[in-house]
Amino acid sequence: QGVKGYSKVTNSVIDNCLDSGFIYCTDVQFSSNLVRRSRDNGVSASRGCTSVTIVNNRFENICYWGIWAAGYETGRGPERILVVGNNITGVGYGGISLDDAPRNALVSGNRVDDFYRGPVDEPNAIHGRGVSVTGWPSSNLAAPTDLARNIVVSNNTFIEPPRGGISFRGVDGIVVTGNTIINPGSAFGLDGTTAIAAGDQSQNYGISMTSGYASTVANATVT
Repeated sequence: QGVKGYSKVTNSVIDNCLDSGFIYCTDVQFSSNLVRRSRDNGVSASRGCTSVTIVNNRFENICYWGIWAAGYETGRGPERILVVGNNITGVGYGGISLDDAPRNALVSGNRVDDFYRGPVDEPNAIHGRGVSVTGWPSSNLAAPTDLARNIVVSNNTFIEPPRGGISFRGVDGIVVTGNTIINPGSAFGLDGTTAIAAGDQSQNYGISMTSGYASTVANATVT
């Protein structure tokens, strides 16, 4: 934390650890790594970071998010983000988090499969998404103080996310294009017997900008 210049992790194996985490760093470069059994996330590049590059990594069996390029309760996300060509399999929360108002992000060419509804010891129906984009603070999405801005989510593949593919709330300027989302959603809740209501907008979507927060979205393009 607090590193000027660049923080660089490449060609490494990170197994059964807390996540590699970066905050208040000028330039984060995380590439060509293999991360297994990590908690909280596969890699976290969070509040106070300026430039973040996360490319060509493999993440396996991650407790929460495969990639966290997001803010946190104490501050919004990084200023410039490149998340490209990562392969993520086995995630408790979801593939890629752009929550808490990051800006100027390109998320492209990533693949995510083998989703769960939370880690095995913390199941919760709110989890199981490919990409989440929100404003800050994510605890108050009805009236965010700051918005995510200038976000592109393109040409990613999400296979059977149990809640949904891509959701965005609290954002000004987003393009979602060319993504492949295969068989999103679930017929039943966590108990395996209670049907998810057909009118439940927070579940069973490919791409969602509603869920009660459509008024916090501006300048959005979905193709």
